[in-house]
Amino acid sequence: MRVAQGLSFAQVVALSERSSEIEGVEIDKEAIRYYPHGELASQVIGYIGEITDEELKKRQK
Repeated sequence: MRVAQGLSFAQVVALSERSSEIEGVEIDKEAIRYYPHGELASQVIGYIGEITDEELKKRQK
């Protein structure tokens, strides 16, 4: 369960320092897309996502 997102670097450091005291807490990075020009050229840039197992199998053939 996600408890928080968008933490500052200082918050991540503080949580990391105490992670041994808090059972079950993990800190994960998450990529966030940034489109400086909004939807402009979105059809050219396209969508980038994690490859699926099916796509991976096709590439291995």
